Amino acid sequence: MRALSSGDLPAHRDNRNAWQIETEALDKWASDRSGHVLDNARTEILDRSGQDRTPLSDTPETLARLAVAEARLADVTAERDRLAALLEKALEPQPGLIERLARLMRG
Repeated sequence: MRALSSGDLPAHRDNRNAWQIETEALDKWASDRSGHVLDNARTEILDRSGQDRTPLSDTPETLARLAVAEARLADVTAERDRLAALLEKALEPQPGLIERLARLMRG
């Protein structure tokens, strides 16, 4: 979500309020991220043949999925908060409601 908010990962919301990210933009963002940010954070293990044995959690595909999941989580959290606020407002006692109900019951 941070990448979307900062503009590092260009995206837009569709009619269903879901994030739409172009494949090329996602690939570029993932390669930039794995090339700079993760070099300091991960340990690459090389076997005797010199093959890169980077942990699967650091692959560009996994980072892209994580970015999308973070965006979806932020959307769901915002929707939950919006619905909670609506529910609280709906459950607030309305001024004069008790008096109106009492009058209706008295006839």
